[in-house]
Amino acid sequence: MDEPSPTLLVALMRSIAILAMEAEEQTAYVRNLGTHPSLDELALEFDDGFPLAPTFVEHGWLNHFAVLALQELNHQLATMSEERKAGLWHADALTTASEWARVRALARAAILAV
Repeated sequence: MDEPSPTLLVALMRSIAILAMEAEEQTAYVRNLGTHPSLDELALEFDDGFPLAPTFVEHGWLNHFAVLALQELNHQLATMSEERKAGLWHADALTTASEWARVRALARAAILAV
């Protein structure tokens, strides 16, 4: 397999930092992207890098504890992506849904685990 680029790790960490931001900052972020009121991009950016986590561990760029935290974050986002929960992906949910509060807490825990 080709060597992964450290740039991919930086992109993953950036996506986690965005997931850890306060709801108001996340709203501003999706507005700036031009995807408001959709929140899909928040998860899509994380999804781009998360599958590479085991490779980052192999290279010593992430530790096992960080991967466990990322797996928990990924599980939370996947649970929120179920069809009957489509309302969670509208910007209004950032400030009202407990699921987004959990995402922010898990993202912060992942950052601390790195």
